[in-house]
Amino acid sequence: MGVPTWISKKLKSRTRILESDFDPSKVLTVAADGTGNFTTITDAINFAPNNSNDKTHIYVKQGLYEENVEIPSYKTHIVLLGDGADITTITGKRSVGDGWTTFRSATLVYLNSHIDSFINPAGWTQWSDDNDDQELKTLYYGEYDNDGPSSSTDDRVQWKGYHKMDVDATYNFTVSEFISGDEWLDSTAFPYDHRV
Repeated sequence: MGVPTWISKKLKSRTRILESDFDPSKVLTVAADGTGNFTTITDAINFAPNNSNDKTHIYVKQGLYEENVEIPSYKTHIVLLGDGADITTITGKRSVGDGWTTFRSATLVYLNSHIDSFINPAGWTQWSDDNDDQELKTLYYGEYDNDGPSSSTDDRVQWKGYHKMDVDATYNFTVSEFISGDEWLDSTAFPYDHRV
């Protein structure tokens, strides 16, 4: 496996993710077209060792992967690498109606984003038309410090699960807090910002 094309050749650290403990023969390759070890990311994660002290590299080749990817806490040190955001695409859908709680599905937070005029002033729409507002009580939709023609939150939905966040609430959704990025992203060449 070479270095993914989305990592700039100008970065001196572009090969850091492939150094030291990287062994190409131990890479698990996922390919939707069947040319890899697995056709789904979930199968590769399930195959990876439990509670490993070594990194398990999973290379996800270009393609569309329609699955909900979860990495359980006992699947430690897994590194997912793709061919780029526009080339390797992962999609999935879960809802409260399917038994998924907010903790495991509907948490959406828009931070420091440009909200253009084509967005309805209400900002959000209900998932289904079944008149069951359980999903509206258990979701977590949040916004903080957005700009653009439709960024005003004055006419947003009034659901229990919608939040106009302050800086303290927003911090919980930073790379550092939400995915513990400071603990593992420094070992990769992936750029990130730990601030709000």
